Amino acid sequence: MGRGSRNENAAPVDLAELLLLVGEVTRSLWAAADARLRTEHGLSLPAVRAMAIVAERGDGCDAATVASDLSLGTEEARTLIDDLVAARRLTRGRRCAGSGPDGLGLTLPGRAELARAQRALEDELARRLGAPLSADELARLEGSLATMLASVRAAA
Repeated sequence: MGRGSRNENAAPVDLAELLLLVGEVTRSLWAAADARLRTEHGLSLPAVRAMAIVAERGDGCDAATVASDLSLGTEEARTLIDDLVAARRLTRGRRCAGSGPDGLGLTLPGRAELARAQRALEDELARRLGAPLSADELARLEGSLATMLASVRAAA
C-alpha cells in the first residue's frame, strides 16, 4: 500500500484510541527525556528546546519567538528565558540602537551545554524509539506524523 492509500479489507481503526495512544507515547517520551536532561544537565526539555530555538534563529530571536515556537504563553516563556539568563546560558542584547525587544543569544557555556544536552536527548530518544522500531519504520512514522500535523493545522 502506498502512502495515503487505504486497504478496504483492513479492520476499522478506532480514531479516539489512536489519539490516546499518540498522546500517551508523547507524554512518556517527554517525561523520560525531561528526566534525563534534568538529571544529567540540570535543564528541562523546554529549556533545551528554547536554547535550540535561540541557536537556530540567531539575533532575530526574542521571547515572543520562543513562546510561539514552544506553544507557551509569553509569561511562561519569559520566566524560562529569565532562568536561562540567570544561569548564564543565554544573554539578552538590544537589537537596534536600543529599540525593539531584547535579542537573545547563547553564551559560550550555553552553546557547549546545549550540544551536550542535545546529544543526551538524541541518545534517550534513540533508546526509546530506535530500539523497538527499525529505521524504515521510524521514517514511515515520521512521514505519517508530518502528514497528520499538516492536515490538522490546515483544518484549524
